[in-house]
Amino acid sequence: MHYYFVLEALSDACRTGRNKFFLSNKEMLPIFVCYLAQYFPKQQAYLTENAEDIYGVRLSNGAEIRFAHENSHVAVLSGDVYVSEWAWSDNPVQLIQLALSLSINKKWHRTFYSSRCSGDNGEAAYKRFFTGNRIGRAPAFFDTVTLFDFVESRWGEEQLRQNRTQQEFEELFLCRLPHPRWSSGRRHNG
Repeated sequence: MHYYFVLEALSDACRTGRNKFFLSNKEMLPIFVCYLAQYFPKQQAYLTENAEDIYGVRLSNGAEIRFAHENSHVAVLSGDVYVSEWAWSDNPVQLIQLALSLSINKKWHRTFYSSRCSGDNGEAAYKRFFTGNRIGRAPAFFDTVTLFDFVESRWGEEQLRQNRTQQEFEELFLCRLPHPRWSSGRRHNG
């Protein structure tokens, strides 16, 4: 999923000159740098070898693609945001607040995506920001995609059930959290 959003962000930044921000745990940010590096053949080796120390890339049209975590200092910056695995962040509330501040102007786009399970850190952030098909006070589109929603899924259900309880399987692969508001079997949209 990360590679798709990196390509989308790079394509849009090249066409429009809009700044892009990838927000996630500090440990995950080098993954975005490595995905981005494949589109810069002359700089690929440098970007890949130094991924942990790279916090941004400036394109020839002036657009910037930046990588930040919940403790990053990004005052006076703005742009479209992609918030990856927000529920697993050390501080999901702070990460989402950072994303909202970077994209405060309604011209900026926000994309939040995360896997969820009962052991993640995301419940407080979900209750605070993602209720009633809204993010904060702004209307939002929510979608839930399971591993089995892809026609060409290469994963066999039996293989994935091995060494997992029924609850773990449902949480990880069917997006069903054991919470009273989802007890009817409805999927959790986060």
